[in-house]
Amino acid sequence: MRQTFLWTFLLAVCSADNLSQPTTINNNNNNNNNNNSSSSIDITTAVLPSQDDFYNVPHNISNLPPGTMLRSRKAPSPLAVSDTNYAAETYQLLYTTTDEDNSNTATVATLLIPRNANRSTLISFQTAVHTVTIDCAPSFSFLNASRAYPSLDSPTSQVQLLFVQVALSRGFNVVVPDFGGPNATILKDKLPEHAVLDSLRAALDSGLVDENATAALWGYSGGGTITFRAVQAQPEYAPELRLAGAAIGGAPIYMNPLDRQRALMVNKSPYAAFIPILIHMYAAIRPEFLAVVNDMLKPEYREKFDLPLHQCTDGNFNSFSNLDVLSWFRDTSFLDITPTPDESTKLKIPSDIPIYWYHATADLLADFHDTSRRLEGFCSDGASITQLINTGHDLSHTSFAIVGAFGALRWLADRFAGVVPDKGCSKKTTESMELDGEFLALFTDDVRRNLASTLYKGKMDLLAARRALSLLE
Repeated sequence: MRQTFLWTFLLAVCSADNLSQPTTINNNNNNNNNNNSSSSIDITTAVLPSQDDFYNVPHNISNLPPGTMLRSRKAPSPLAVSDTNYAAETYQLLYTTTDEDNSNTATVATLLIPRNANRSTLISFQTAVHTVTIDCAPSFSFLNASRAYPSLDSPTSQVQLLFVQVALSRGFNVVVPDFGGPNATILKDKLPEHAVLDSLRAALDSGLVDENATAALWGYSGGGTITFRAVQAQPEYAPELRLAGAAIGGAPIYMNPLDRQRALMVNKSPYAAFIPILIHMYAAIRPEFLAVVNDMLKPEYREKFDLPLHQCTDGNFNSFSNLDVLSWFRDTSFLDITPTPDESTKLKIPSDIPIYWYHATADLLADFHDTSRRLEGFCSDGASITQLINTGHDLSHTSFAIVGAFGALRWLADRFAGVVPDKGCSKKTTESMELDGEFLALFTDDVRRNLASTLYKGKMDLLAARRALSLLE
């Protein structure tokens, strides 16, 4: 009988006194990439991506096909894991991809090879990234070196690294693209999905996995949205890739910029950081929008408002939690000029790429009802989508990322095993908030306690956000 653990039980045994402390780092200049533990590694040796020549886009790439590997190296720092590392080797690949205007650019992907690698499998994992700096890209935030920079250290990225570790434990090779490109422009219309598909091309051409390996995609939250867009783009952009399926969780169909309704919803809540983050993300691709925002921002809030330019997800959410960010502006009419998605240009989901879509009805950040309605439209067009709907009342966006991860990986494992899912669309509903025992067994008690504290914080944030929303009604 499969063992399961109630995350509520974990929370009960995880008091404030026994939560694990951050790993102690010793300076011994040991940069062995295969260490099982990162606790004895000098974290000061890796250069920030913004200062690292490895990330520079070469000038002579205009005639190279997308997915061409330009440079490769072993990762300059071990992974940010505090116990068993299921990656035997970790590489960074600089490869070509295609920008908005169809010109060539380049970005970096992290390729992780497990000890018991099944060379015929490859998962592209898209992280949820809330940032506008390349220094927060997963190629750096997954590394122990990121812990040397308090504003860049991202426990959120490190939780996502645990999902990658679970995939590695099953022998699956994993590539993690910096899909925002060299300037971390995540809201571009085409670059992110191109970067995902080209990371698969580069990995398949690296010699580290079989060149004909079966590939699959996986992403949660914003990473799930980019995964979805990559599935849509594949038939035209990368028709040669064999995609066995895609697991997508907690994802809005469209990663549209901030609008007034969303801003009012998250303002003064634990999610208030989305206001400055999304403004800066959109301004990175529309400088004229930034000029309007700058004109409306009160000068005394400039330094605080610009923090997302220099820090990563967790620093951003800690800096802006529960603040009245909208009060920092003389006028918020700029919220009315951000575009809405043009649904007339939507691409279909290829009928031969099955999708596992998992989402929670209590998620305030990825509207379940809107997503479900849109998925029904894709089903009418011939897509094959298996929906896992969790109705647990206390499952926040963050909590369900953890609770739902193992089910997504189990579905992907079936695809690699050759199990053919039923054609068409189906739905399964559950209210379970259990963490899978097989998932937990891979990690030490310290990691389990950290997962429990993350789940607890997610629940508390959800309750606080509900209170903030009730004040608006």
